[in-house]
Amino acid sequence: MPQVLYLHWNKSEALATARSLRGHGFTVDYHSDATQLPRFRVIPDALVVSLERLPEQGRKVALWFHRARARAGVPVVFCGPTATHGAALRVIQGAHACTPRGLSGLLERVAGTPRKVKSDIAAAPADTAGGARSGRGAQPGAKQRAKPGAKQRGSARRGKRSS
Repeated sequence: MPQVLYLHWNKSEALATARSLRGHGFTVDYHSDATQLPRFRVIPDALVVSLERLPEQGRKVALWFHRARARAGVPVVFCGPTATHGAALRVIQGAHACTPRGLSGLLERVAGTPRKVKSDIAAAPADTAGGARSGRGAQPGAKQRAKPGAKQRGSARRGKRSS
């Protein structure tokens, strides 16, 4: 089940929408306190920001959420009146917008797609046959050559000083 974080600045309205989304098969955490940033246990599959109340606050929190490198690939969905969509979509490139009636359908398309993994090397199985090396470093403990013209760091630099 896709994990969704829902932001709405009215607790009773947030609960009603969260129940509706749970009925469509989503796991939903909601946040309704405008004085604090949302907290979450795991990075959600989608962030839904309601623009019905305090739309500027919702856009700011969405921008905060999206700026973190670990969360940059999470789709952001702005939900609310059509008049507020233009300003919200300019905040985050690639964000989606919908009315409350179309929210579950849009989330099925957006949150159902897997997020891009930044490092395919970490997800790939190790090559045990030898030959090709994966990752940035060769083997643990192996010395690496410095690039020509690169500054030496740490103990390597200290050892080259003349007394």
